[in-house]
Amino acid sequence: MVTLKTFNGPLDNLFSSGYVSFKTELGIEGLVKQSKSRVDFLALASVNPGKGNFKKFLTAIKSEYKAIYIWEIMNGRLEKMLLKSGFEECSEITVDSISKGVKFVKN
Repeated sequence: MVTLKTFNGPLDNLFSSGYVSFKTELGIEGLVKQSKSRVDFLALASVNPGKGNFKKFLTAIKSEYKAIYIWEIMNGRLEKMLLKSGFEECSEITVDSISKGVKFVKN
């Protein structure tokens, strides 16, 4: 289990997106929007890259949520890793934007 510790960060009020800042005990932080069964990540970063913490984070998140969405991925290596670990490409249209990313949805 991983805990998404949310807090008021400097970007939270910049947009009316519903995303809030978070950090975890694994050293993963970013912006998140969550409901009971779905979690959306707009930004993800590892405080200590190269230690395997991101993979541990994904494993924990997959067990806690039915649907995981990671939007606007700028790192090609990360996107390839996500696709190899069961995520698939997706897009979502809202009133004011079109988002591209990857999703993992349990059946």
